Amino acid sequence: MLNVFILIFFIYSFLGWILEVIYSFFQKHKFINRGFLLSPICPIYGLSSFLLFFILANFKNSIFLLFILSLIICSFAEYFISVILEKLFNLRWWDYSKEKFNINGRVCLKNSIAFGILGVLVVKFITPFLLKVLFTLKNKTINFLTIFLIIILIIDLIISSYFSLKIKSKKSNRDSTIKIKNTIYSRIKNFFH
Repeated sequence: MLNVFILIFFIYSFLGWILEVIYSFFQKHKFINRGFLLSPICPIYGLSSFLLFFILANFKNSIFLLFILSLIICSFAEYFISVILEKLFNLRWWDYSKEKFNINGRVCLKNSIAFGILGVLVVKFITPFLLKVLFTLKNKTINFLTIFLIIILIIDLIISSYFSLKIKSKKSNRDSTIKIKNTIYSRIKNFFH
């Protein structure tokens, strides 16, 4: 059962990465590998979706309450993760200071509303569907996928953390994602040459 929920974490992390890339593409008109990690996942989406499903499962019959609680939980998670990443690496992966109704550029009302809507979809529709699909898989398949994805995540976490710590940057309140990724890719390339 735990492995199924770990897979759901990875599915939502990947879907979140897709949303981030699409959103960035429409803003900047180019591909940007969003998020802290190099692989195509944004664990904040996996973590938030996981929390929403377990905390809010009992509220799925009240769309309004589910929306409000999802908005609050996801906004808190986004703010908290932003603070942790900035404290650890002295870098900022997102900045909403130009958006209306933002809090320290870490969260903004527009995104919080989107998270509320996504929370309703996650708790009421998507996670129950994913559970049905995943429970049709054999345990060996689930276990293999879980172990494989965890190993990839750990390797990526080590590499991303190592190279992010190597970036010498003055503290910035601006979104540094492009700069961070370009620097990391360049250092990885140099590391192997």
